[in-house]
Amino acid sequence: MSLLDRYIFRAVIVGTLLTALVLMTILILLHFMAELQYLQGDFTALKAAEFSILTNMRILRDLFPMMALIGSLLGLGMLANNNELTVMRAAGVSVGRITLSVMKVGLLMMLVVALFSEYVVPISEQYAKTMRAAALNKKVFIGGRSGLWMRDGNVYINARTLKNNERITNVNVYEINESGEMTRSFWARQGRFMGDHWLLTNVRESHFSADGVRVENHKQRQWYTSLQPDIVDVVSIAPIDLSLSELTKIIQHLNVNEQNASRHEVAFWSKVFSPIATGAMIFLSIPFVFGSLRSVPISQRLVNGTLLGIGFYLFNEGATRFGVVYQVPPFLSAAIPTILISLFAWYKFRRVY
Repeated sequence: MSLLDRYIFRAVIVGTLLTALVLMTILILLHFMAELQYLQGDFTALKAAEFSILTNMRILRDLFPMMALIGSLLGLGMLANNNELTVMRAAGVSVGRITLSVMKVGLLMMLVVALFSEYVVPISEQYAKTMRAAALNKKVFIGGRSGLWMRDGNVYINARTLKNNERITNVNVYEINESGEMTRSFWARQGRFMGDHWLLTNVRESHFSADGVRVENHKQRQWYTSLQPDIVDVVSIAPIDLSLSELTKIIQHLNVNEQNASRHEVAFWSKVFSPIATGAMIFLSIPFVFGSLRSVPISQRLVNGTLLGIGFYLFNEGATRFGVVYQVPPFLSAAIPTILISLFAWYKFRRVY
C-alpha cells in the first residue's frame, strides 16, 4: 500500500467510524430508554443496556451503506476543504488514481459488512432475545400469536412457544391424507429433543376414520419429524437476521414442503447485495467531492449525503416489501435498488472524470 493509499484509507476509515459511532450511540440510547420501562426481576438496567447494544447490531448492518457514504464524504470532504485533494491533483495524481485508493477502502468495507452480516448479527440477535426472555422469566413466542407453523410432507405442525433450542410447548400436529382429509392429530403439552427424535409428554392423540374418532392418551410418546431444533431456532427470528447458510437451509426446507419461501429468498438476496450497495455508496462519494472541490462546504456535503443515504435505505426497504407483496422475483426486488444507485454513481462519476 502506497503513501497515498494509506493517507486516503485513514481519512475514509476515520470518517466512517466517526459516523457509525455517532449514529449508533444515538440509536442505542433511544433503544435503552425505551427498554427501561420493562425493568423487573433479573432484567436490570445493565441487561437492558446489553440488550440495546446487541439488537442494534442489526440496525448497524442495515444502515452501513448510508454510514459508508456519509463517512466517505466526511473523510474526503476534510481533505477537499484543506486543499489536500487539490494538491494531489496539482502533483499529477489523477482522479482515477484517487478513486482506486478510495475503492480499496471500499473493498475492505464490503468484506467487513459481509462477515458482520453473516456471523455477528445472527448470533447477537438470537442471544439478545433469549437473554431478555430469560431475564423476564418469559417464554419466547414464535411466529406471532399462533406460534410456529411448519409443514413436513402431509403433516402440519404448530408449536406455540419455544423455551430454548431443544424444548417446545403446546404442540399441535395434524396429519392429512391425499384427499385432504384429516386422519390423525395429537396435542402435547411439551416436547424435548433427544438426538434424533422429540420426546413428547402428556399427549392426547385422535384418530379419525369412517367409524368415528378414537382418542388415546399417552404420558410420553416418541415423535420422529424433520422439525429439528436448528430449524425451530432459525424460524424463530426474522429472515433478514439469519445468516446465508441458515437462509439456504430454511429455503430448501420450505421448497421441499411446497411452502412459500419468498420472504426468505428476498432476505437472502438482500444480504448478498448489501456489501455491493456499500461499495456503490462509497464510489458515489467521489463525484460528490470532486464535483465541487472548493464551492461546497463540508456541512452541505454531509447533508446531501445523509439525505441520499436515507433515501436509498427507504427505497431499498420499500422495494423488498413490495416484491414480497406483489410476488416480484426475489432477486430483482433485492437487486434493483443497488443496481440503480450503482448506475447513478457511475453517471455522476463520468461527469467529473
